Amino acid sequence: MTISISTVSTKGQVVLPVEIRKYLGIEPHDRLLLFAEEDTLIIKKIDKKSFRELLLPVWEKTKKLGLTEDDINALISEARQS
Repeated sequence: MTISISTVSTKGQVVLPVEIRKYLGIEPHDRLLLFAEEDTLIIKKIDKKSFRELLLPVWEKTKKLGLTEDDINALISEARQS
């Protein structure tokens, strides 16, 4: 296990320390999945295949509900303003 401390910038950005990036093999443009619950944040590196697999049930559900990409973007925008 590798442990490190990082700081949140005024823009809300977090730099992943080099030792963490090396340990996990994180490269520029890699995708990270973030989970938050109460005071805990979990960041998981995902590859393109697993990212698609994670999103597949979400897209199937949105199609069943008849939501468009514009609907989803509007909901995301609304949630970010909350």
